[in-house]
Amino acid sequence: MKAEELYDLHKFDNLLETQINSTLQKGSAYSAFMGLSSALLLFYMQGSGLVKHMEAPILWTIIGGLFSLLISIMARYRLVKGTIIYFIAAGFVTLPTTIYILAYFFVPGGPATYVTGPASYLYFFTIAVCGLSFDARVATLAGLLAAIEYAIVCVLSFTTLEKISHPDPLFLQDLTSPPIYFFKSLMMLFTGLVVGVLATTAKKLMAQMLKEESEKSAISKLFGQFVSDEVKDKIIREKSEVIAENKEVAILFSDIRGFTSFSEKYKPDELVIHLNEYFDAMVESITRNGGIVDKFIGDAVMAYFGGLVEIESPSSSAFLAAQDMRKKLSDLNEKWKKIGLAPIDNGIGIHFGKVLQGTIGSRDRKDFTVIGDSVNTASRIESQCKEIKRPILLSEIVYANLPSELKSKCDRIGNVKLKGKEEEIVIFASG
Repeated sequence: MKAEELYDLHKFDNLLETQINSTLQKGSAYSAFMGLSSALLLFYMQGSGLVKHMEAPILWTIIGGLFSLLISIMARYRLVKGTIIYFIAAGFVTLPTTIYILAYFFVPGGPATYVTGPASYLYFFTIAVCGLSFDARVATLAGLLAAIEYAIVCVLSFTTLEKISHPDPLFLQDLTSPPIYFFKSLMMLFTGLVVGVLATTAKKLMAQMLKEESEKSAISKLFGQFVSDEVKDKIIREKSEVIAENKEVAILFSDIRGFTSFSEKYKPDELVIHLNEYFDAMVESITRNGGIVDKFIGDAVMAYFGGLVEIESPSSSAFLAAQDMRKKLSDLNEKWKKIGLAPIDNGIGIHFGKVLQGTIGSRDRKDFTVIGDSVNTASRIESQCKEIKRPILLSEIVYANLPSELKSKCDRIGNVKLKGKEEEIVIFASG
């Protein structure tokens, strides 16, 4: 089993343990309050003469209340785990049986006094509570134990039940016939099986939810903090499992002009603060227009539009992002000028084409990125900004994809031979 799978399994076990203890703590606290308050109420009613022969119910509610209180305390400190769950389940299921045991010693009619009363239905409640362990084995054991205990109680009650008489034979059969009681025991057994199935289903749903959350978390980490919340949410919602695939995207490269000489003017800590403010502004322009920041390469930014997140016109979005980047840079330079900081200039290159998009890297280190000749072309176009002396350059295919109102903001530069390319390409400029 891989380390990631072991981690997820351990995480799920911890989540399940926390859920079981949390549920038992609250449920047992309510049960303890109900049991102990009922004991006080019955004690008062018997002392006032409102009821008689309540010794067995009073002792039963006290025992049940104290047992529930003990479980609540254990759950609070997360002690309910492992094999302890089986003992707790057995204790809960046996609670109804205790009233029959007490009745055997304190009530003239013995266990038969309560054999058809609320205590018999309490078995079904305790089986359901055992299902909160999210373990089919615990629920099945609870059903089996309840069926056996109630069957024994019924056997001990038949001697007394046989003495009952009534003119209605159907009523008498329902009250005294052994098969009726054994059917109830059988229902308890099958209730345990059904609750076990529900517990298993609930456990699988929890595991699936944890898996999906882990996948979403992995994707979120993969894209980092430089992707807008809207884009990240869309990626997580629509692509929980990302594989390598061919896509057509618009790639944008932006680089600071003369960064070496610029960096020599500042101390390292001052330079980082200066650059972070610049990158914040550039990233905001990119993400606002639906782009995804792929990576930072020194003082350069690489982003792409389309592909994983569908955009109506990736080229238009990239071009609008580039214009907004230039505007924000102008505003930053005005701000920096007022406080005596040197201005920054940058160049932006845009190209549109096919890329391979997906999680790429080694076994221990992967990045979600796009690679291919189109990426290299966009980088080469950006490097021409210094030579052509224009801040925004775009390939002919990007220009062709722009609407007329954006084309009007561009000038045709002509054929340009890019470094590492045999054929020249037509370049357009803006700004």
